[in-house]
Amino acid sequence: MFAFNENTLEMQLSRGDTVTLEFQFEGDIPDQNDGVYFTIKKVTGDKSVKIEKKMTQIETDVFQTEINAQDTSNLPFGKYTWDVRVFYGDGQVTTPIRPSPFVVAEVVGNDR
Repeated sequence: MFAFNENTLEMQLSRGDTVTLEFQFEGDIPDQNDGVYFTIKKVTGDKSVKIEKKMTQIETDVFQTEINAQDTSNLPFGKYTWDVRVFYGDGQVTTPIRPSPFVVAEVVGNDR
């Protein structure tokens, strides 16, 4: 689930769920020489990365990644922070999706 809140993009995912994320870029679109990364940390200044995925370019302006069950199955329930950053081949770095809330929600059903 996504929600826009005060110019941030809040995301909530039940622990152990799988979701495919797609982001469409406008303007300075990354290419095969660049790296687009989706990252989750407990807080922005934390050195410990909880999840980091290099996104795959599936169309000229669309990048995709999957958060699978194993990525969140051992994370404690609660609030985290996520963003998307682009590391261009020429050394420039941009953060098109600035740090935003990410919630690992509790579940009722048992794991199978």
